[in-house]
Formats: sequence, structure tokens, C-alpha cells
Amino acid sequence: MAALQKGLFVYPWNMAEEGIEESVELYKSVNTDTLFVSASYHSGRFFHPKATNKMHTRHDSGTSFQPDLPLYPSDLQPQVDADLCSDPIHQQIRETCDKNGISYNSWIVGMHNSTLGRSNLELCVENAYGEKYDYALCPSQPTVRKYLAALVEDVLKNLKPESVLLETPNFLGFIHDHHHELILANLGPVCEYLLSLCFCEHCQDKAAKDGIDSDLLRHRIKERINFLIENERGGVSAEFSNAELASILLEDPNLYEYSRMRLKSVTSFIKEIRSLTNSYGKMLYAVPSIFARPASRAWMEGTSLSEVAKAADGIFLLSYFSDPALVRADIEWVKLFIGDTPIFSAFNGGYPDTLSEEGLKACIKVAMDYQPFGLGIYNASLLTNTRMKWVQSVYKMVDEMN
Repeated sequence: MAALQKGLFVYPWNMAEEGIEESVELYKSVNTDTLFVSASYHSGRFFHPKATNKMHTRHDSGTSFQPDLPLYPSDLQPQVDADLCSDPIHQQIRETCDKNGISYNSWIVGMHNSTLGRSNLELCVENAYGEKYDYALCPSQPTVRKYLAALVEDVLKNLKPESVLLETPNFLGFIHDHHHELILANLGPVCEYLLSLCFCEHCQDKAAKDGIDSDLLRHRIKERINFLIENERGGVSAEFSNAELASILLEDPNLYEYSRMRLKSVTSFIKEIRSLTNSYGKMLYAVPSIFARPASRAWMEGTSLSEVAKAADGIFLLSYFSDPALVRADIEWVKLFIGDTPIFSAFNGGYPDTLSEEGLKACIKVAMDYQPFGLGIYNASLLTNTRMKWVQSVYKMVDEMN
């Protein structure tokens, strides 16, 4: 059995500011042996507590390296984040990692891309009302799939990572937690899910091949959303709302089959990317869901746990919980469907998911019971010096347990 990996997620622009040699030495000093370095990321505002120059940065979606443009479809070209580091940075990081005995891996954000979405709205998720979500490229779109396959190949060919971690290979939901979202209606999980469904032409084409009447479904979805919003029922508990989400799937065969179509679309895409990465002799690891946690909600982003387990070489389970009991419950649920597929257990080392060093240790001890192939902590670029010391203590504990 391969040695357990002890990983950190990192941003290359922080490593450039803090010094590549210094950054890698820091990560090695906290007992890390694996880095997942962002190669393509979503837009956001980032607070960097260890920064010596800028405590706060803002970045648009884009690559952190100069792409090999002929690899990409002519109608969807990659964008480089102008504020990110210069092109050789990944080569320098990889070489420094090699020198220090640390595995260099590429972390790619897929469908979550506001920069490309804003300039290519026809490629984005389209809700039942015909409105586009510019932060969410649609995985059913052939051009999007070609673009992301080219991005992965570009990374494999030119950045030469040990493996590829693919985040958001699936559909993003209605709630994005960005752009000062103002929602004064009581949506609940049912309306949120119905508003997340994509009705772009390619999703509808896939639905038609499965015998699904997408026009009828759109009409019913709008009726049900309007009804639920206007007929407020007060504070509905999770016990109620979770049952309602299951109920609406079973009450409407069209909705159920449309949800299944989404799963098939995402699964086939991950299979294509795995075939590509394996052709380079590298492994593909996929994150089943980002915003939809626990993992039992991955289907809401179009991911089937059992199917992604077969489509990828392993899954990255985001165990972003402060309660060890929830970590255990989530892993147990995933194991019910994925069998022997390797799990990489990832934890958010920041606030509020981690409240103390002992809390992080307790959660990781639970994950260790299930013999993951690796552990990862998000995100070294955003953690305080104090929390990096927690990482050091946690990974020392892991070494002692092994």
C-alpha cells in the first residue's frame, strides 16, 4: 500500500509573493509531503493573513499559467488572470517541490468560471425561466467539455503534475454566495434545486433522447416555484424540507428522469477526462460536490457518488465539518456507494469549520479509521501562522498513527 499523503491546497500567487523556496520550506516544516497547486481558479476576494505586501487580493476566473492556445477550441479560449504570477511560476514550484521531496499536483476548477461565463452566456446554465447563470458553465455543452479537456491536457503537457484534481466538473446551483445576492423570499431546498436545473439546448437535447418532455417540466417547475414562494409556510425544519425534496422527485417522473440525465452528463464528462489523464500516465481525482454538502446532496450538483467512483481514479471528499460525528456519518454514507474506490479526505483548516487544533485532530482521527489514500487541508494560502502550527501538530499525529 502506498504511503498516506499529507497534503495542502495552495495558491501560486501567494507562493510567488512569499517566495517559492520559503513557501515550500514552510510546507515541508509542517510535515506536508503533497501540494495541490491551483492551475485554474474561480473569481473571488481573498484575505491572506500571512501576506507581507497585500493582505487582501481580488482575482478573476482564469489560469495561473500561460496556456498553449492551439490546444483549445477556437470559440472558447482560456483567460489568464492578469493579476496572477508570471508563467514560469509553476515550473519553479514543481522543481522546488522535487528538490524537497514534495509531490506537486495540479488543482483545476472546471465549470465554475465567471470570466468565461460572462463573455459566453450561451454556454452557461440556463434556468427554467430562460435566465443564465454567468458563474456556471454547463457540463452538457460540447464546447465547454472540449475547453476543459484542453485545459487538463495543457496542464498535463506543460505543468507536468503528479496527478490532477478536478473541482466542479458538475453543475453549480442557484445559490452562489457572491455578488451580494439579495433574496427576500423563503426559497427552501426545493425551490433552490428547481432553480438550479439547466434547460440549455444541449441539456434539453439529452433529455429528449431519454424521452423526457423538458417543455412540460419547465412549465411545472415555474408553477411550483411561484406557488411555494407565494404561499409561505413559515420556518420549515430540515426534517420537513429534506422529505419534500425527495417527495417532489418521486411525484414528478419527468423531474426525476431529468435529474438522472444530469448525473449521466457529468459522469460521461469525468470519464472523458480520466481517459485523457490516464493516457499521460497520471491519475484523475474528482470532487463530487462543492456547495452541496454533506455528500448525500451531491446529486443536486449532478454528481452520482457510485458513478463518479467508477469514472475517476479516486474521489476527494470535502469533510468540512467541525463535528467529528458528522465527518464519520458523511464518510459512512459515501462508502455505502463507492466500495473500494480510494478516498482523499479533505478538511477546511480555517474558520468556522475548524475552531481549534484539537477539533481538527479529532476530525482527522475519524477519517483515518477509513484508511484514506490521503489527507488534505484547505488552504495554506489563507491560514494564519497559528493555524499552520496546528497543521504541523496534526500531521505529526498522523505520522505517529502510521
